[in-house]
Amino acid sequence: GAENLSGSSPTLSVFSAGKSQTRLADDTKPTDGYFYYKPTQEQFENLEVHILSISQGFYAKGMTQGDGTTPMVFNQLVSGMFISGEDQLTPFIMYLTGKKLQPMWDFGKEANKYTHAKPFGIPMFALRIKLTTSEEKNKFGMSWIIKFEIMKNDDGSPILVNDPEKFNYLRNAVDSGKQIVENIIKAKAGEDTTEVEVPTPDEVDGVDSNTIPF
Repeated sequence: GAENLSGSSPTLSVFSAGKSQTRLADDTKPTDGYFYYKPTQEQFENLEVHILSISQGFYAKGMTQGDGTTPMVFNQLVSGMFISGEDQLTPFIMYLTGKKLQPMWDFGKEANKYTHAKPFGIPMFALRIKLTTSEEKNKFGMSWIIKFEIMKNDDGSPILVNDPEKFNYLRNAVDSGKQIVENIIKAKAGEDTTEVEVPTPDEVDGVDSNTIPF
């Protein structure tokens, strides 16, 4: 539940084959391009989720390069709950950088239509989102990006949480999700972090970032 968000960070990432030593719970290697959930060492081809919060952007140290330098990389964190089993909600945190940012920004723009609807906006956490992955070229070869799709009914309206108990559970989880994200940003970034609203395209690996829509 939401209280699980406190403890160690429940990281959800996309497994990318290569030098990774990541293993599943049965000690086999995850499938390239699948979502990998660190706490349980499980993998998922795609996921249905509720997004609780999306952080402001911040810079933190990236991977050390071949020349020994460690660049500062622009990140945003997404906290949410994914749906598993019999409608069970499991908390996660995702780090997004580089080419993974644009699809999330596009999702934010589309979600805005619902969250800012008149007369009553729909909270972002009430939307049901499908996460899938696809491979895209970058300057280093290929990388996995995450697609965020707002799930719709046959009439084109968004699929929403209609169970009052689940609605309240998710609403209560929003604050704890934000708190975890803030703590991670402080820890990751240490002293040399700058919180920023919008990076320039060059700073996020050629991503067009006109504006971050939230």
